[in-house]
Amino acid sequence: MRRFLHWLLGKDSQADTDGTASGRSFRRATQWCWELRPRIPLTGEVHEVLQIDGFNLRTGWCILTVRANRNVIAWQWCARESQAAWSALISRLPAPVVVVCDGGTGMHAALAEHWPDTRVQRCLVHLQRNVRKYVTTRSKTSAGKALWDLALKLTRVKDLDDAAEWLQLLAA
Repeated sequence: MRRFLHWLLGKDSQADTDGTASGRSFRRATQWCWELRPRIPLTGEVHEVLQIDGFNLRTGWCILTVRANRNVIAWQWCARESQAAWSALISRLPAPVVVVCDGGTGMHAALAEHWPDTRVQRCLVHLQRNVRKYVTTRSKTSAGKALWDLALKLTRVKDLDDAAEWLQLLAA
């Protein structure tokens, strides 16, 4: 199991992990690991806020997680983030009041299908990462500097007055 997890979560190929040219003996020795199906028992508890996110592993697999109060309460292996993968995960859980997530399209389609009355809050960390991707933190243009400043100020919005002030800055 240790060798399997080292390979699954690491950078080495199966051949590198096995010390052979093909990695065939590694696959044979760890084949049973793919049959393990660890389960987090579903309690049916309705959570006010859930955070959902997908993590792409270096091995080409993806793991989707649902967290409540910083604890993983459900997860799903998949080949990629898609509506089908997200549906398989969230259809097993009661709808929360609010879900915090990134901007993935497959995720939003699954949310609309299974939790249509749940409010969706965009994760501010993901939002800032997206802004930083297109507007660097050291932009040379005044527009780029203003957009990055707006992205940083968004995390400081704590109430309706702050939100109104932020929206005025955005409009300006």
